[in-house]
Amino acid sequence: MLCWLELIHAGHLHRDIGIHSVFRWKNHRQCSPFSSRAHIKSLVTKFSRDAKTTPLHRYEFKSASPPASAAGNKADDGYPAGADPQLDGQEASCNDADHTFWETQLSAVCDDMDLTSLVKSAKRLDEYLAGFGLSKQWKACVVATNHLPEHLTISSHRGTVLLIMGTPRFMSTHLREAIYEEEEQDYLQSPVDDLESFVWCTLWATAYNDLCIQSEDVRVVKEVNKWRISLAGKLAARNALLLKIREVDEEYSIFARAMCLLVVAWIPKIFRLRNRYEQLFNPAQTKIAVFHIVAWEGVLDFVALLKEHEEKLKYL
Repeated sequence: MLCWLELIHAGHLHRDIGIHSVFRWKNHRQCSPFSSRAHIKSLVTKFSRDAKTTPLHRYEFKSASPPASAAGNKADDGYPAGADPQLDGQEASCNDADHTFWETQLSAVCDDMDLTSLVKSAKRLDEYLAGFGLSKQWKACVVATNHLPEHLTISSHRGTVLLIMGTPRFMSTHLREAIYEEEEQDYLQSPVDDLESFVWCTLWATAYNDLCIQSEDVRVVKEVNKWRISLAGKLAARNALLLKIREVDEEYSIFARAMCLLVVAWIPKIFRLRNRYEQLFNPAQTKIAVFHIVAWEGVLDFVALLKEHEEKLKYL
């Protein structure tokens, strides 16, 4: 998820999150820790400068080659995100520096409620990641595909060609509805669509994991096989699966119960985020900021869920 946020920060919308683009490395890779502070400082500078100059109807997400790695750089204030001071005597000064940094960023956007929300989301994410103790060993990555748009232009006028991309079984509900809508409609892919794709990718990986069917109950095995069919089937069948996984009982494996619980808790947060995106986008003066706002809030929601379900997930 942090790899994906790195792509967003670099100006890329993935648009094809799926089981084929999320990989776990067999051997961990050494990378710099993700830095909320380095990213948020550059965003605050950009949006506070561009807020009055960005046209209401147009902006671009660039598509040069994606970053060579999803690694973040060291924060400009000298503290990598999530790093703890090595010496006890440095703790007070470190905390003071953290407080000063975030207060500076909040002050820079104090007249913009939405950008203030962006900074607060980054701050909370930074705190969560510090609690998890991020290391320099990255275990997974998001692979960029050829679906990264060269120029993603948003227009307020109908008739603009907005190409929808992705793999249907992992696409968001709104994307799939837009594809099969009888009447042609404009639909702009957003970070919310990518984030929902992560949910379907997670459920797919759960259903096809051998740990999911470690049960002597034939009913469970048959039910999981039905999950697999639903995930690859029509939209209605896939959406109905969200109700079925709520019925997972003690006969299912610990893995299946924990992962289904995570997905059931995750989906409402995606719905909330989509509503927020739709409320923010139309009246927004700097529309590209909305992409960043919902991206950071979406990742924060996910990390908060990991923390909430930490005890159930850490032994899987």
